Amino acid sequence: MFYIPVKEENLKKHRVYQDKNITGSLGPIMVNPLYVGNGYQLEMLKVLESYASSIGKKYIFTKAHKDNIYSVNNLRKFGYEIVDEYQNERGNMLAFIKQI
Repeated sequence: MFYIPVKEENLKKHRVYQDKNITGSLGPIMVNPLYVGNGYQLEMLKVLESYASSIGKKYIFTKAHKDNIYSVNNLRKFGYEIVDEYQNERGNMLAFIKQI
């Protein structure tokens, strides 16, 4: 998972109306199946949220595949709210936002 600047068109597409200048985005995370369930994603979320806050971001936007139960549960557990459900070439997806 990594921090990336958010694009305004992505926010609008997913009905997120926070200013792009105070909103960051988290890129995908891939965890080796041998390590799923060990809390690595939650630790990475903490680090990236701290970084985003340190550069003046107030919100974090991210996406996850709807069937990726581990990621969806981790994001919701960590305070992310679902703002959109949509389909793309990878299937059914969810968009999330969190105020940090």
